[in-house]
Amino acid sequence: LQAPGDEVFNILDSLSRNSQMASRKDWILHLMDERAEMDAEDEPWQPSDVVDFARNHEVDPRSADALFKIGHKRLLDIKDHVENDDFSIRADLKSDDSEEKLQKWLANQLRDRSRDRYKVVREEEVDRKKKPDIRLHVPGLQPTTIEIKWAHDWSFTELSQALSDQLVDQYMRSNNSRHGILVLANAELGRTWKPEPARSLDFESVVSELREQAQAIYDSRRDIDALKVFGIDFTV
Repeated sequence: LQAPGDEVFNILDSLSRNSQMASRKDWILHLMDERAEMDAEDEPWQPSDVVDFARNHEVDPRSADALFKIGHKRLLDIKDHVENDDFSIRADLKSDDSEEKLQKWLANQLRDRSRDRYKVVREEEVDRKKKPDIRLHVPGLQPTTIEIKWAHDWSFTELSQALSDQLVDQYMRSNNSRHGILVLANAELGRTWKPEPARSLDFESVVSELREQAQAIYDSRRDIDALKVFGIDFTV
């Protein structure tokens, strides 16, 4: 069985209708949507992929887009664990911890959740002026580039520049990457940012505005396939 795209879609559809999978139906429907997007460029699934999906609800990435989506999924898991889990890992970090400690922490979290789908490459401090904080790497695929900031240590203007100047124009370009994520973390309760003198934003609003900027950058560039801004709030 070579499992072409529509055949895989039918397998997922069958799983979504299986009463034994009822608790996972929403996730299967989500994967059906993702599968429809990926079919235009991904290689056909192999029999081992179907088994892998049945066990883990995902398969090894075979395209840069798929690698990006897995990385984004892992970040969602980390965010949920920090902000909502009864045994939260938010106490791992404090507002006065260095940004380097935050970078190492996130690299370790992504590595622990990799399931061997990707490798996490973190640049040492000596290389930081020219290279991104983290790369998600799979041989033969363009990497996903991740830049990480303690949002409470920077102004809104500086965070905006981290998105456009550092992540997009410097790190993604030098990394031969078409997929980028700016991760903003906040550990200072009540912190606000002022993009303009008359406006004050909380952390959620900062993330939202920078997401709009990321969308505008994406819309104006042909050398970018995906660009996201991701927030993790350690104060909730």
